[in-house]
Amino acid sequence: MEDNLIILDTTSKIYFHQAADELATFGCRYPRMIVLSQAAFEGALKESDIFKFPISDVIFLPGIHSDHKILPVSELQLPYCLNLVAMAMASATRQTI
Repeated sequence: MEDNLIILDTTSKIYFHQAADELATFGCRYPRMIVLSQAAFEGALKESDIFKFPISDVIFLPGIHSDHKILPVSELQLPYCLNLVAMAMASATRQTI
């Protein structure tokens, strides 16, 4: 409860590469990091070599399954999904105090 927890948002395709750059900056300094992404971007995360940094956990938003592939959540629906994730994380933190 008394250390810095960094939550890095890589859920949007627009900011994905910028978030990977920030991870390179934060990854060597902070002990606890959570990467928030989409299941549709799991392959891109592995290709960007972010797992070489000390990441505590990766949370994947589920996507829409269509024709043997996973489609990402649309940019219009993404803020609502992230709000739900933030509420769940806040609730879980409150229960552990």
